[in-house]
Amino acid sequence: MLRLQYLVTVHINICMKNFKYLDIDNMELVSEKIYNYIRDTTDILQVSPWNPNWLPLSLDVINQVPELGKFISDLNLDLRSIHVLRTWRTSKLHVDTRTDIRINFPVSNTLGSAVTHFYELKDCVRVEKFLQGYSYYDLEYSDQKIIDSYVLDRPVAFNPDVPHQVVHAVQETTPRLILTMSFHNSPTYLLDDEII
Repeated sequence: MLRLQYLVTVHINICMKNFKYLDIDNMELVSEKIYNYIRDTTDILQVSPWNPNWLPLSLDVINQVPELGKFISDLNLDLRSIHVLRTWRTSKLHVDTRTDIRINFPVSNTLGSAVTHFYELKDCVRVEKFLQGYSYYDLEYSDQKIIDSYVLDRPVAFNPDVPHQVVHAVQETTPRLILTMSFHNSPTYLLDDEII
C-alpha cells in the first residue's frame, strides 16, 4: 500500500482557484440531450444505481450532443475522456490520483442535492485506494477546514488535487448524474485567478 505524507497548509498553486463556474447557453437542454444519449446508447441507467459508479462514456457523445462539443471547442480543449459519475450519498474526503484540471457537467438530479467542499488539512497522509479499477487517495489527517465549496448547478472546472468531498444533505433516492471530463492538456488556465 502506497503512503505519501505531506502537509496541506497552502494551496498547490496559490494563484489557482479550487473551482470556477463555466458559462454555457441552454444548459438545461444540453443536460437533457446528454441524459437521453446515456439512456438510449448505454446501460448505465440500468445498472443498479446503488453500486458506486464511475463509468466510461464514448467520446461519440460530442457528435450526438453538438452543443457539448461546441462548449468544449469554445474553451479550446482537446477531450481525452468522459465518465459518468453517479452519486447518491456523501463521499469520503479524498484526492484524485489524476490531478489534471477536469470539468464536471450536471446531467440530472444535481440541483440542491449536494455540495462539493474543498479542504485544508493538517498532518495529512495520502493512502492510495482502488474502486472499480480506478485509484484515488484516501486521506488521514488531524484537522480539517473547509476553504471553498460549490453546488453543481452549471458546469464547473475544478482541481481534483485539492482535498475534496461531495456532501449530500440526505441519501438520495435517485442518483445524481454528472459528466466528468478530462483533457489532453490540463486546462489550468481555467482556474487562474483574474488579476484585478
